[in-house]
Amino acid sequence: MESTQVKPAELTILRKYAKNYEPKSEKVVIPSPPEPKDEVLKIISSFANARSREHEKYVLLIFLRLSRFQIEHFKQRYELGRDNRLTKEFFRLIGAEDYEKAEFMPAYLVDKYIEKNLEFLKYPLIEKEMSRIAKAGEKN
Repeated sequence: MESTQVKPAELTILRKYAKNYEPKSEKVVIPSPPEPKDEVLKIISSFANARSREHEKYVLLIFLRLSRFQIEHFKQRYELGRDNRLTKEFFRLIGAEDYEKAEFMPAYLVDKYIEKNLEFLKYPLIEKEMSRIAKAGEKN
């Protein structure tokens, strides 16, 4: 099976999307994982098809921000859902192959994954989100 090549420009687009993502409560009070524009989804798909992990920290950053938002605003974490294409890539990256059968797939899965893979804390935005999550958890 031939893997696709990942272009540095694609990583730049994904990095920008992840850095700018901030969950909000709008029509639905508890925000779900975002459904990025097709351009970003195609980029994520190309990384997955290339079996590259260069995009992993950006996908994790998106889910950390969602996890942090939930704990800061609602004092608990909620189900991520299973149909969103970005969420499916997140589950693939963390090795949750059984996500379709699992009873509950909460946002804190990303926190637990980073606690087991401490190299991600070298990325300042991930470290910042983990610190905010820890502080929000202390308030409960």
